[in-house]
Amino acid sequence: MSRVHVTTFPFLPGKTRHSEDLGWRLEHILRFGGRGILLVRNPYDAVVSYWNHATAGEHVVLPNMVEHLHTEDFRNFAMVEIE
Repeated sequence: MSRVHVTTFPFLPGKTRHSEDLGWRLEHILRFGGRGILLVRNPYDAVVSYWNHATAGEHVVLPNMVEHLHTEDFRNFAMVEIE
């Protein structure tokens, strides 16, 4: 996945996230002197992790996670994310 966090979750009406706009990004670039860390993840794990974050919130694991992965909502979400 090429993005960190998006500002909305279009597959879940009403879910939003703090906007990480250009000013926020520039502030972080300056704060850390342009340095960063590149993390490369298994794309499937990244989609599942992002789904969990979007539906359960930060640092919370969905109960019955396997069941959630077999829903139409997850299939729609995964199709958008893998494009």
